Amino acid sequence: MTLYHERKACMLVVWGLSLGSRMLSKPFLTTQEIADLLKVREQTVRGWIHQQELRAVKLGREFRVAVKDLEAFVNDHATREPSWQDDSGSQQP
Repeated sequence: MTLYHERKACMLVVWGLSLGSRMLSKPFLTTQEIADLLKVREQTVRGWIHQQELRAVKLGREFRVAVKDLEAFVNDHATREPSWQDDSGSQQP
C-alpha cells in the first residue's frame, strides 16, 4: 500500500467509514434520496439544509446527509415522544 492509500484509509477510518467493517452500507444520502424517502420535493430538503435545520456535508456542488443526521432531524420534528418511551424519557422493558 502506498503512502497515499494509507493516508486515505486513515481518513476514512477517522470519518467512521472503515472499508473493512462497513459501518453503514450507505453512510450518506443525497437530497433526492431524502426527498423520495420523506415524500417531499428536493427543493424542500435543500431549504432545510440552507436554514440549518438539517445537517449536511457539501461535497463538490452537492450536499450529502448522514443517515444519523436525517434520523435526528426526523426525531426533532416528531409531534410526540416515541410510544416505546415513558414520560421520563427512559425505555420501557
